[in-house]
Amino acid sequence: MIWASILSTVLAKYGLQHAAHKNWLPKNHYQRKAIECLKKSDIAGAVDNNLVVLLKDPDYEEARIVRELILMSIDTESVNLDAAIRKNTTEIEILKKSLTAIKIKHTAFTIIHSAILPVIVIFPFFLAIILSTESRTGIFNNSIFMTIYLFLVFLVGFVYMKYHLFHEVKSPVIRYRETAETIRYKISVYQKEVNKMQSKLQEYTRLRENTYSDVRLKDAK
Repeated sequence: MIWASILSTVLAKYGLQHAAHKNWLPKNHYQRKAIECLKKSDIAGAVDNNLVVLLKDPDYEEARIVRELILMSIDTESVNLDAAIRKNTTEIEILKKSLTAIKIKHTAFTIIHSAILPVIVIFPFFLAIILSTESRTGIFNNSIFMTIYLFLVFLVGFVYMKYHLFHEVKSPVIRYRETAETIRYKISVYQKEVNKMQSKLQEYTRLRENTYSDVRLKDAK
């Protein structure tokens, strides 16, 4: 008896599901499902179930009222999505402009340092060579002194630039990369949201067309 009861329950459950899927149940069942879906903001489910009711009885007043409520929900959601898409698109444009600005700033920074640093490093060395070739009386000894002095200046400057200036140059590069990656990530996030909302907006357009399917079918008759 127990197994028979379980079997009958299972068969009844799956039989009911199959009947619902085949639209064999009374229209009140689908109307109730349409209202439940609408309350849950499941517009697609509301459209499908309400359409079944209207196909069964095109003049059913409650189904027509629900259809108008569905259309109002679609319009409201579409307006909200359109506003959100415009907002996110604006944010994307702002971020792209920021990314372009820091790229230009980084390029200018790189060019300036690439041009100036070699001059700062090499100039004392060549100046020392020029002074060391001076052979006038009374100046030669001073030239040797200046050579030694400038060589020491060059050595100290080289060490300073290697451990300080190069680090200062490297830090902005790292900051630029981190900032650029952050901006690119934000752009990708906003773009994904825009794509999702555009897809949802297209779905609402399709649902609006499906909502009026019963009218076309009725006119076709």
